Amino acid sequence: MTYLARQSLGRRYREHSAVEALRAAVRHRRGLVADRKVAQPRLHDQLNVLCPGLSAPAGHGRALALETSTRLAVLACAAAFAGEHRGPGR
Repeated sequence: MTYLARQSLGRRYREHSAVEALRAAVRHRRGLVADRKVAQPRLHDQLNVLCPGLSAPAGHGRALALETSTRLAVLACAAAFAGEHRGPGR
């Protein structure tokens, strides 16, 4: 390897920086996935406090599929109300 570098036959700087950029992107994505795995259970717990049974019926565990547009709208609505119960006339 040292011999190739001295002969300028090693990995070029542009190639090296492109590889490092890809590695950084992969590390970043893995970090995002890990953060989501940590946040997902907390989200279910918070959503069940705001709207019991919305995430999943009692005794069925967590089953909220956030990828659907309907669930995202429900989640946005729950976040907008911030847990306040707004009955008629309020």
